[in-house]
Amino acid sequence: LNSMFTSSTLAARDVMNQLWSEPINGRDGCCRTSSDGVQSGARDSFTKRPAASLDECMARCATIPAECTAIEFNKGRSSCEVHRSPDVAFSAPGTACVCLLFRTLTPPQPPQ
Repeated sequence: LNSMFTSSTLAARDVMNQLWSEPINGRDGCCRTSSDGVQSGARDSFTKRPAASLDECMARCATIPAECTAIEFNKGRSSCEVHRSPDVAFSAPGTACVCLLFRTLTPPQPPQ
């Protein structure tokens, strides 16, 4: 039974990982809509809530796939931002966050 539970847990984690991609310049950093690290008018396009782990943040987004385009997890602050802007395509290196893009039918494209 224990090995079956472990296999099921690993299978669920594999499915969750297939739902995510990294921003154009990598996942280490806070989510941004432009390559220069500026948030570019997307300030009101996310909700911020407490989260104990990256997995919890990812699960929060996956429960609202029509609204979520990306997540930003800040371990130091134990917070999760669920982004709604389709323009999130970059991360801000040097910031204490992890940014992941939620895979939709059409992946986010960098702003023109």
